[in-house]
Amino acid sequence: MLSSVPQPATKDGVKKVGRERALDKKLTTSNSFVMNLFVGSSNTSQVIPYPDALTADQKETLSLIVDPTRKFFEESNDAALNDRESAVPEATTQGLKELGAFGLQAPTEYDGVGLNNTQYARMVEIVGGFDLGVGIFLGAHQSIGFKVYMLIFLVNLMHNLSLYYFTGYYSVWK
Repeated sequence: MLSSVPQPATKDGVKKVGRERALDKKLTTSNSFVMNLFVGSSNTSQVIPYPDALTADQKETLSLIVDPTRKFFEESNDAALNDRESAVPEATTQGLKELGAFGLQAPTEYDGVGLNNTQYARMVEIVGGFDLGVGIFLGAHQSIGFKVYMLIFLVNLMHNLSLYYFTGYYSVWK
């Protein structure tokens, strides 16, 4: 039974829990982030891989869009208003469109920004730091609509259009 009253030490000076385990275990060193949290340390080398996971071009692309995104959320977005209205106002939506926020992961050949997952995670970190509601709003557009569009609709559309072009049924010169 646990007690706040001091207990007398045993003969050998080591407190025992039950009869099997001693509490004098030595700490082991590890690179594990979670294990280090339990010993009061933090080793983030395995948890935060960016910017090391990005090429020079990817870092440059990210640096070009981070500041305008921050500026937009500082000057144009009102998170409290979004929460009160339970909607994102049209002006904010238009600003997000101009930033290209709805196509962050869309390939550049389809007029998207073309971010990889690490770059996208950095942008979500910025958006979520300012307004979680807008973060969810953008996240839904990046996952639900975008993935379905890219995986199903676009493949079928391109197949059908290629049939029109390649068979001569449709020509831009007619």
